[in-house]
Amino acid sequence: ATFYHLLTNTPPPEAKQRFLMPESLLPPREINPSIPRKLEHVILSAMALHPDGRPDDMLALQDIHLRERGDVLAINQDRFSQAKDLFQSPTDRFFLGLALTLALLAIVTSFL
Repeated sequence: ATFYHLLTNTPPPEAKQRFLMPESLLPPREINPSIPRKLEHVILSAMALHPDGRPDDMLALQDIHLRERGDVLAINQDRFSQAKDLFQSPTDRFFLGLALTLALLAIVTSFL
């Protein structure tokens, strides 16, 4: 809704109003024709009334955007690079080790 408002300079109708009158939500391009069609699709998918129709998180929203661009390969590469880069820094590895050690210590002491 915030993105819709920023790009159209018009707040979207409340969910209750949209439920009762689905046509009350104007497509963003009707208000601001300079919005690309693909971006309009991303915005409208994020504003679906039913939670099952909306992306679960920002990564899912990014996937929709990448698919709209036709860049399906980038989706898989991006996910791989995120997983690969999770614990690259020494600080991240230290805190991961510390968390695992504390978890193991908590498990062991709970049996004593």
